[in-house]
Amino acid sequence: MLRRLLLGICLGLALVAAAAGAWALWRPHPYAGLLADPPTPAPDFTLTDQHGQPLALSALRGDWVLLTFGYTTCPDVCPVTMAFLRQARERLGPAGAAMRVVFVSIDPERDTPEVMGRYVAQFGEGLTGLTGSPAEVAVAAAAYGVKYEKRDLETAVGYLMNHSAYVYVLDPQFRLALTLPFGVRPDEIAADLEALLARYAKERR
Repeated sequence: MLRRLLLGICLGLALVAAAAGAWALWRPHPYAGLLADPPTPAPDFTLTDQHGQPLALSALRGDWVLLTFGYTTCPDVCPVTMAFLRQARERLGPAGAAMRVVFVSIDPERDTPEVMGRYVAQFGEGLTGLTGSPAEVAVAAAAYGVKYEKRDLETAVGYLMNHSAYVYVLDPQFRLALTLPFGVRPDEIAADLEALLARYAKERR
């Protein structure tokens, strides 16, 4: 009797484990970033691009936008983020190449349009660098909850900037669809973006 009971328990546990494994295979895509479900309207702002022209973020409606904030003399976080975005887009092929990367400076004192142009050009073609007056940058940063502050330190590039480091993914309807924290690997970013593309295509049917 005891043997039959133990056999039944073992069989039950095996079935539970099998069911859990099946759910792991069939569950919705486990995003590395924070999915906005449903997507929310993206905050708009206007700054100056690398060509010295005013650009409203909403003018990019119709495209996928990868929006991030940083500064050109950032020694670590910013170049890593930009390099990861380039690698993720390359993994997606034509779909990734069509995505717009927008890099907003939180250091307008040093990041002129010309400086921004040289910086974003290092990470691929068609990237947009935005800057503006300190007040304009503050408005743009606040719209996305970006925190930053100047650190007066003795470094080779002068002062540094502490800042939050996220990538905000906007869909073609100008909605915030996903927020990626710093450190998400290029393959994870690409997987998230691929899942978003499929999700968006299904939504539009």
